[in-house]
Amino acid sequence: MQLTIVFLLACCHFFGPALSQKRQYGGYDVNIRQYPFVVAISLGGQTTGSGAIIAPRWILSSASAFLVPYHDSYKVNVGADAVGGGQWYQGQMVYQHPEWEGFQDNIALLKTNRKIKFGPTAQPIKLFESNPDGIDNALMLSYGENEQGTRHLRAATYSLTSGPGCLASLPNNDGDEVIKRNQGYCQNAPDGTKGQWYDDTGAPIVINDSPRLVAIHAFRVDNDTHYNKVSIAMRVSIYKDFIVNTMKY
Repeated sequence: MQLTIVFLLACCHFFGPALSQKRQYGGYDVNIRQYPFVVAISLGGQTTGSGAIIAPRWILSSASAFLVPYHDSYKVNVGADAVGGGQWYQGQMVYQHPEWEGFQDNIALLKTNRKIKFGPTAQPIKLFESNPDGIDNALMLSYGENEQGTRHLRAATYSLTSGPGCLASLPNNDGDEVIKRNQGYCQNAPDGTKGQWYDDTGAPIVINDSPRLVAIHAFRVDNDTHYNKVSIAMRVSIYKDFIVNTMKY
């Protein structure tokens, strides 16, 4: 009970009244066998984000998926079409980027307390090694609550950009340092038919025609409606040294 109360207080502090809004809007349901690397992250029975299996005991996600500092209390839902199915693994430790502050360096690794059993619905994904300025048709995969009120695994297509148009699209310059420092992308839904919220954080983003993890959804920057035109996604390749060194623990 105490853990759940702490979680709710932290979420209310960071996200306020918008918690009642549902995400991911505008996506479509997919089967975990299509994307067996995707996991849901939970604390006190509440979904705090998604992540990607990158090794038998390692999940890559966003730092903001782990706002509450009970690192060994997080659980990972593996091999599920919807949250609650599949298998659960207990977290052992969360390693947030040491320079994570606000929008910047919003990336983290969670180490499970035992190895994940791999099979048709649970497999690691390789990291994208190059660092392009932009990507069309990037696919975000998330267990965040959707407009049907479910937490089924969902996919939605976005473009990832980083040029002047990206910077101009950020309201109040929110997240602009992430782009200027080459840490992330603008995650665009130009037609305004898609949207995310707090429990989509950490969602893996892949290139449609390549089984490689290119980015991690971090946060949205326009919070006025269910749908949004731009969010921020962290570039995975930029954090290769952090990932490799952390996995030595």
